[in-house]
Amino acid sequence: SRSYMYTEFPEFYVWLKKERVLRPRKRRFGGPISRIFSISPNQSEKCDFRKLLHHVSGATSLEDLRTVHGICYQIFKQGAIALNLL
Repeated sequence: SRSYMYTEFPEFYVWLKKERVLRPRKRRFGGPISRIFSISPNQSEKCDFRKLLHHVSGATSLEDLRTVHGICYQIFKQGAIALNLL
């Protein structure tokens, strides 16, 4: 699971509500899954957070998302700039 980006995760794992645990899918999911809501560009920090979710694989914390090439940035915008997303 550390090799997947946030948007790819639902293709390979399913949330079991009763057990409150993620399990690998038994068979490959064929259709699109969309659970990410739109964000106004005026909310820059949220937009930068979302861009990082789409481009960083294996992140397990907010700090992981802000870390690029071993440098942990203070805000998501700095991390997005370091990845040339802005």
